[in-house]
Amino acid sequence: MYTNAIWIKVIAMVVAGIIIISGTLFNIYRNKKSNKESSAAIGIAIVLIIYAGVCGVKAMNPHYETITASYVYQTGNGEIFGRQYNFKDSSGNVYTLSMDPITYRKIFKGKEFKEEESYIITYEIKSETIVGIEE
Repeated sequence: MYTNAIWIKVIAMVVAGIIIISGTLFNIYRNKKSNKESSAAIGIAIVLIIYAGVCGVKAMNPHYETITASYVYQTGNGEIFGRQYNFKDSSGNVYTLSMDPITYRKIFKGKEFKEEESYIITYEIKSETIVGIEE
């Protein structure tokens, strides 16, 4: 089980927020004035960092669930740092779970999901983040 997957998302959000804030502040310093776009960018970055903090608090007390489900499809880059994958279990329940590229490489080691193949998936319930997969 690769539990660092939950923290990778938190760290990615904090880094993105810091980059946005520092770039915006540099732009304000360079132009010697602030505008609505700069204020909005800083506001969005602050919200992103606060959201990362909330996710970090949830990650301190993770709850895992294991399911057996078939891979259906990938929904592009729906995450800040990662992709969303859709699975369907034998009861017809659909799960949309995310996984970052680092975790993907550690789990699959160069392989890829195969459509309609069944996997045993362990994921963190609150963040819907995959932390382990067995074929």
